[in-house]
Amino acid sequence: MADDNRTAAHRLEIGLERLVLASRWLQAPLYIGLIVVLGVVVDKLSWFGKLDAGSLKVKLASSIVAISSIHLLQRFLGATTVSNDKLYVLMAVHLTFVVSALLLTYIDRLATAKQIDSGH
Repeated sequence: MADDNRTAAHRLEIGLERLVLASRWLQAPLYIGLIVVLGVVVDKLSWFGKLDAGSLKVKLASSIVAISSIHLLQRFLGATTVSNDKLYVLMAVHLTFVVSALLLTYIDRLATAKQIDSGH
């Protein structure tokens, strides 16, 4: 009986391995589509040259604010399970992210205006 269990387990293992290997063919059209889309996007990267360090910082800060907003909303929706102290801390952290993003945007605009005025 122990040999039967080992044989059944071995057959199950072999079957699972074959299933995993066969599933790669299901993913092949997805990868081919991604390659095609990346090829199209790489020909049209005109916007990429317009990004500088300042605008990337602003985009990153905006993404962090968006993620923080979603997290804070999630905590507010489950407010019965979260203490008020934790909600206050989360709000303070979120507001810190918002103020930081606004300051980065302001500094980036000042730098851009200075570059335009100096003719660069």
